[in-house]
Amino acid sequence: MTINPFIPIPAMAIICVLLLACKRKGVWPYIRQIVMVLLLFAINLRIMIPNDEMKITTYEMKANVIFVIDDTISMVANDMGEGKTRLQAVSEDCDYIIDNMMGARFSVIDFHNISNILCPFNDDVTFVKSIISSIYPLSEWSAKGTDISICKSNILTELKSAEANGAYTVVFFISDGEDNKSEKDYGFEELAEYIDYGAVLGYGTEQGGEMYVRSYNDSEDEEPQAVQTYSSNLGYVNAISKIDEDNLKHIAKSLGVEYVYMNDVTKLDTIINHVLDNIEVGAQEKTEQGQDDTYFYFVIALLVMVIVECIFTKKQLSERKV
Repeated sequence: MTINPFIPIPAMAIICVLLLACKRKGVWPYIRQIVMVLLLFAINLRIMIPNDEMKITTYEMKANVIFVIDDTISMVANDMGEGKTRLQAVSEDCDYIIDNMMGARFSVIDFHNISNILCPFNDDVTFVKSIISSIYPLSEWSAKGTDISICKSNILTELKSAEANGAYTVVFFISDGEDNKSEKDYGFEELAEYIDYGAVLGYGTEQGGEMYVRSYNDSEDEEPQAVQTYSSNLGYVNAISKIDEDNLKHIAKSLGVEYVYMNDVTKLDTIINHVLDNIEVGAQEKTEQGQDDTYFYFVIALLVMVIVECIFTKKQLSERKV
């Protein structure tokens, strides 16, 4: 037997003491008052009793999925329709992939000035989704431009980890393709041998979008300010970020995967279905001890006591009138 209180027990105890302090006249009325307060306390305890064991079916997918996400300022450009930023679209699309590949293990890598393994391989999809949705660029003053190759070593680390696990490895490289390097030799070719399938997902438009950022990543109450650039003709103007599809296609070729321009989430279906057709999905049954709520029994008893109290009160009022 376990308890799962609606209100913390100390707080409920204080409430019950206050209710008992308002003592009613007469022995039996006060006894009924005590019974009702005790029932209220029991309801709040939410006593749980074990029931028969229940079986839960879980699925294990023999796949390792690595999300490599561009976390630079250009990824908050608002050109993904209805003012949506590229990172917001990325979060939604990653959720779509995760929901359609339940049972796989997921890893998340981001890159800006540096690269981080935000989430090593994990099958807790709620945790993975929360990690992806929380990704936000460095402030304009901290950012130092984009060097896509900076994530190479972390990708290799996770690929070797996936290889040791012996499962099918899928990589989604997510970016708008902007890069400040004059030489586009990222050295990704050596990663291709560890990748079974995947895609480079491109975000942004040729028209581009403005970027609005906060001074600090965690200052959610702050109104984002436009990133500006200096023009000799116009002075300071809002900077525009545009997708670089040539670079994204180059990255896809070096990784040995396809390039997909992301303006429709259903474009991912072909990739997901290909993975599902080439991996083993196993169903497993596990047994867990279930628990049943009992508070509603005390609720019924309390309702009966309330009805009884109403009857007694009505009777007393009638006798007084007589």
